[in-house]
Amino acid sequence: MNDLITVIIPIYQVEKYLKNCVNSVLQQTYENLEIILVDDGSTDHCPQICDEFAEKDKRVRVIHKENGGLSDARNAGLDICTGKYVTFIDSDDYVTKNYVELLYRALVNNDADISTVDCTTVTEDTPYCIDPVNGPVYVYTSKEAIANSLNSRGAPGSACMRLYKIECFDDLRFPVGKLYEDLAIMYRVLLKIKKMVFIRAAGYKYLIRQESIMHTSFNSRQLDEIEIIDQEMDNIIAHYPEYETIANGRRIYSYFVVLRRIHSSENASKYEEVKKQLTDKTRFYSKKLLLKKEINIRLKSKILAFNMGEFFFHKWMDFVESTYPDHPKNVH
Repeated sequence: MNDLITVIIPIYQVEKYLKNCVNSVLQQTYENLEIILVDDGSTDHCPQICDEFAEKDKRVRVIHKENGGLSDARNAGLDICTGKYVTFIDSDDYVTKNYVELLYRALVNNDADISTVDCTTVTEDTPYCIDPVNGPVYVYTSKEAIANSLNSRGAPGSACMRLYKIECFDDLRFPVGKLYEDLAIMYRVLLKIKKMVFIRAAGYKYLIRQESIMHTSFNSRQLDEIEIIDQEMDNIIAHYPEYETIANGRRIYSYFVVLRRIHSSENASKYEEVKKQLTDKTRFYSKKLLLKKEINIRLKSKILAFNMGEFFFHKWMDFVESTYPDHPKNVH
């Protein structure tokens, strides 16, 4: 087993973190790699750093392009990749030394289309560590993988942390110009595949950057999540009508997330009409869910608080989120 695996790393203004990321890939125990660094119009030193890596290691290929966003950069990598399998790593994150091998062996040994590892969050103060990890492997059919994703607190996960057969992207590309591009594509990938494996091992190190959690303003682009989740849940219900309840539960989860963003933003008054429309949508779906056994207690408690009024809803959400924070990149 020594198939060529493509690693696509989209890069934009991350000179502080880029070397850690790429070095963690160059040091992989699985060595038959094609590493595509996509410089998405960076104006810092990232272009030079990319070229230096290409000069030092023949496995590295570099694309320099005008800025088009994360989706466009990933698509540019997909368009030229030659590997039998592909994985995506964000350029401020890094991976354990056996990340690729772990994903590859689990995928091949179980004749799966996708393999997935868990992640652990790190901060800029966390010591850099790429020590190997291992864990038990769980095998899911496509339908089971979708059900697990719908029942989890978050989305089906980042496009990162996974190894895919390249055929998964034969007729799929990331949507350009949209936020939440992972959400837009991951459910569609899960609908295409036959089997997925999940390795309970934190092989992916997800960096929480200070600037990424300091957003105080809401903007209309963040409504992309609602548009995408509605499309994807409708798509899943069309394929699996028996999942209507849990799909609508996942829908309401996203509604609550966006309502919270509006509430906590410094320009909330600008989006009163949006909030009203979203509140109406939430009421429409939530009244169908409270008595459904498929909906977990955590979500039911949020729905009850929502129905008690805005003040009670946000107070309850403050408590729940401070006590039981959601995983930032849920992969189940």
